[in-house]
Amino acid sequence: MGAGLTGAGLVLAGAAGCRADPGRPGDPATGGDSASSDPAARDRLLAAWGDAVRTGDVEAESGLFPDGQAPSAAACGLAAFDVAAEPEQPDTVRVTWQLPEDRAQTHRLGIGVVGGQGEWLLTRTEPGGDAAVPLWWLGQCRAVSGTRSAALVATADPHAPWGARPISDWLDLADRAVATAGERTGRDHVRLWLQLASTPEQLARLGVTASATAAGGAWVMGDGPMHVVLDPGVAGALNEAEAGALLLHETVHVLTDSGRTDLPLWVEEGYAEAVTWADDEQGGWLQAGDLLAWIAAEGADGLTIPTDDEFAGADAYVRAWSLCLWMQDHHRDGWQALRCWYDRQAPPSAGGPDTRRTASDALAEVFGLSEHERLVRWRRWMAEQAGRRG
Repeated sequence: MGAGLTGAGLVLAGAAGCRADPGRPGDPATGGDSASSDPAARDRLLAAWGDAVRTGDVEAESGLFPDGQAPSAAACGLAAFDVAAEPEQPDTVRVTWQLPEDRAQTHRLGIGVVGGQGEWLLTRTEPGGDAAVPLWWLGQCRAVSGTRSAALVATADPHAPWGARPISDWLDLADRAVATAGERTGRDHVRLWLQLASTPEQLARLGVTASATAAGGAWVMGDGPMHVVLDPGVAGALNEAEAGALLLHETVHVLTDSGRTDLPLWVEEGYAEAVTWADDEQGGWLQAGDLLAWIAAEGADGLTIPTDDEFAGADAYVRAWSLCLWMQDHHRDGWQALRCWYDRQAPPSAGGPDTRRTASDALAEVFGLSEHERLVRWRRWMAEQAGRRG
């Protein structure tokens, strides 16, 4: 997956007046009193941190942490930021934060207090809090806005490139993806958020694994929104056409909120692929070369609808796409029929009535087919495609 930020920064005197000096009491390198020795100091520091972030005061936020430990929430233009101590866990705080035009999300972060003699600083505690953390917790981070998209980027320079292209180019591609996916699916989205980590280690700290996302993926961030999270090592090297296709596919998942549905993966992925290649069917068939060669050699009788466990490989995506394409092409209403079939199975929008159909019922109502009939006809069609395109 708001209000703007206004006001002036404020640092509480005594509690957070300046950055820790090397060697002063309380610096983690030289020791000092523990976090639990002065709960009132921690409360004052957390309040000061909240003020700094809500007012966008980067210097004030930096001054609340020892050198090299400061997060960059204040630099990200957050629409909301609330921080509170966990009463039963003295070295853990609960942070609820929200990007503009996005859902709020909550993380538990490992934060203690070090210092003494009236001088205290917030400090990271490891391990502590949730395994998944916000990108701004991992170091330098900035928010950059496009027209209908925005990006949270692990950089101090919003004009720096990310991967093979400038961040502004990524946002242009994302803006186009929102427009195209919205038109195709009939669903709107206020703002699409990308998260652009700079290293695989940062990607893992977001709670996303490279193996699960390949070049990127639409990911439910904690208990909050769905964001498109891109792998810096893979997505960063894509050419413009590949990057555009990736963003369009993942944007469909965000618009359909697929991370919170209980639909089979082949339905979600096949539908997203159908949107991606709707205006470039030949591009879709280029992805299917290995599958067509296998059918030409072995026949189509062994062709199956992919199970959820098979989506670790590209073959499952191709099969899901080709089945959706067959359904679309074999109905007089074309794309509208495929969209109707998907919508009848999908959960309702927030507050709407739940009129979901089962997969079998949706197929029968829209296409007039049983699941067995669909499988037989799809196999026959794929055998024809293998003979014609192989």
